[in-house]
Amino acid sequence: MNKRRQRVLLVIADDHPVFLQGLANVFRSHSDIKVVAQCRDGVAVMNAIRALTPDIAMIDISMPGLDGLDVLAAVTAEKLDTHVIFLTAEVTETQITDAISGGAKGIVFKSSSPDEIARSVRKVAAGKYQFPKDLADAVRKRHARRQRPLQQLTPRESEVTRLVIKGLSNKEIGRQMDLSEGTVKIHLHNIYKKLSVANRTALATMMVGR
Repeated sequence: MNKRRQRVLLVIADDHPVFLQGLANVFRSHSDIKVVAQCRDGVAVMNAIRALTPDIAMIDISMPGLDGLDVLAAVTAEKLDTHVIFLTAEVTETQITDAISGGAKGIVFKSSSPDEIARSVRKVAAGKYQFPKDLADAVRKRHARRQRPLQQLTPRESEVTRLVIKGLSNKEIGRQMDLSEGTVKIHLHNIYKKLSVANRTALATMMVGR
């Protein structure tokens, strides 16, 4: 989130108008979060993200036309700064894998309380990840069946991993560890290869609770 902003700018999307309005109402009582657009399909979400550059887009993972995963792929391809959180009533193992490998910052169940939903937005805005513990456990188990032992990470790689989980950028990690940003990227490449993960989101999710 841009540090000059006093509020988290949020786009929300769901193809069910009643739920969408209820979601908007959730955030009206939170002065630090501002809903800048309410969308009912993926095309509208992408238009809003491009036009409004929100900090976060909270999107129904299953929408007609462009679904949440399609929007995530477009945000990633266009290198937009908006973080994506998925909303869902239920989620398949394939969707979990695709969301994490695609770089989503979180998954939130529609059955969550209003406070939990607002808290998830704040958490992602602060640079952290928001995945339900049972989903994170399932991801870790899948990785555990094929990954090399974590002990194969060097002390420096372990420290980089710890800072990634805290939500630090490559530049921030380099500053804290007195490394160049390029060196941090090399360490991350080696970590991903050793642990058989695709990106920092997958790494952070796998390490939750360890």
